[in-house]
Amino acid sequence: MIKLIIDTNRIMAALIRNGPSRALLFSKNFQFFTPYHALIEIAKHSEELCEKAHINSDEFELLIDTLFEKITTMQKENYIQFLNESQQMIKDKDDVPFIALALALNADGIWSDDTDFQEQKKFKVYTTKDMLGLL
Repeated sequence: MIKLIIDTNRIMAALIRNGPSRALLFSKNFQFFTPYHALIEIAKHSEELCEKAHINSDEFELLIDTLFEKITTMQKENYIQFLNESQQMIKDKDDVPFIALALALNADGIWSDDTDFQEQKKFKVYTTKDMLGLL
């Protein structure tokens, strides 16, 4: 099983539509982890996500619960010791916790379509297209 850190935008894509991102989340080939702050980001954008997905808040909560049965969220204390090192690896401060978590878990890679993750060279960055090729 491939151990991957999943970027918030991939989770949001899975929330918005029943497409490739959602299908990948339910694949048995992968084990997904994300920093807890991804949930905070999703909550901040919940109204917009509901509109885009054409669902109400109850349906949204059910969908989040279902998706997060497949994603393990990790608290900051699990990767805090890697934050300084991560800040040296990537410019976008919002991406630092994902790199730190990848270091903490010795992940096989990061699933993101965000090109900022390509700055670091320690972890393979899998795009959605790459992920589909692994199925």
